[in-house]
Amino acid sequence: MENGITNEDLKTIFALAEEFNVSAIHVGWGNACDSAPWYYNHMSLPTDIMDKKLIEIRELTSLPLIAAGRMHKNERYKKLVKDKIVDGVVFGRQLIIDPDFPNKILSNSDDYLRCGSCLQGCLGNVKAGKPIGCIANPELHKEFIVNIENKKKIAIVGAGPAGLFAGLYLKKKGYDITVFEKNAYLGGQWVLAYKSPGKMSMKDTLDDLIKKAEKELTIKTNTKVTAETFKNSSFDAIIVATGANPFVPPIKGLENYITGFDYFEGKEISGESVLIIGGGLIGLEVAEALVKENKKVTVVEALDEVGRGMEIVASKLFKKNYAPKISIYTKTMVKEIKGKEVFVQTKEEEVSLGEFDDIVITAGTKPDNKLYEELSKELDNVYLIGDALKVGQIIDATTEGFELAMKI
Repeated sequence: MENGITNEDLKTIFALAEEFNVSAIHVGWGNACDSAPWYYNHMSLPTDIMDKKLIEIRELTSLPLIAAGRMHKNERYKKLVKDKIVDGVVFGRQLIIDPDFPNKILSNSDDYLRCGSCLQGCLGNVKAGKPIGCIANPELHKEFIVNIENKKKIAIVGAGPAGLFAGLYLKKKGYDITVFEKNAYLGGQWVLAYKSPGKMSMKDTLDDLIKKAEKELTIKTNTKVTAETFKNSSFDAIIVATGANPFVPPIKGLENYITGFDYFEGKEISGESVLIIGGGLIGLEVAEALVKENKKVTVVEALDEVGRGMEIVASKLFKKNYAPKISIYTKTMVKEIKGKEVFVQTKEEEVSLGEFDDIVITAGTKPDNKLYEELSKELDNVYLIGDALKVGQIIDATTEGFELAMKI
């Protein structure tokens, strides 16, 4: 950063450290006030910049170097130690998601969960005045107690975060678990989450979770179930974790559009000017991706501000890197679409925003609980969790899966 510490400054500091018999240098990044994304090492930041800086620091001192900053990412710790750039590494958030990670890698085990550096459960919770959490480790404050009276046979519908975590923890009880998933892939909306700009590290966590689930659970993909599927089944309990579907507002003249889900699932936008209806988390992630495609982006949001649900560091990065390139209208609702022209209602008046080539709907999601409603009328021991119960964040879904597994 401008007017930051230079290599000459570091050289002086290291000389003093050697003079005072300092044992080692700990290398961190940035500070919480001036460069929070680097201080908290957000998942969107490149690791190669840090590695290059470590090489420079190595040339400035003979003291042992111990470095922090997503050292688990792409096994950076191995290369940096092997190349004698650092003498040791520090794992921070990685020990929150998987406290036994160091022992696992020392024993060449790959049965671990890698941190995606999303900051949702750790920094997000702390900033909100809550105990530190993690989207993939609900046991931080509650130990999972395995108290088995009778082995049960459980069906789980939906292999998103809620369904997978419920299944994995129920498996610890020795239960017979079968997961039914309508898609060819596992992960639910988590699969869409890492497709937005700067979030690819979240795929690491999901990949490890899926590997574990495929190893421990019976999973039937490409399998769409109905209430009829369980009519004469022998399951002791059924968990419905069917997620949520995009909400499309009733706008006069709205015909040609795609949803944010559609976009991240691969549907292309060919036009140059794009209107995004809904400025929540998904809407801004779509906006970021379209800016990277050099599209002219406009976001319309009915509430006072955009970015609801966006993690705090990601929000700061959006405001700095993307917001200046986007036309954002808050306290504004789309009232009508005539051809390509879009009319909106602001606090003061109804006006035209002009014409748009494409429209993306990101106006939130609504629980998909139809199967639960059908099953609960006919059967006992039917449970509803995750977004199918109440739309929330990944950490909400995984926590619900964990807590339900303790009860069944």
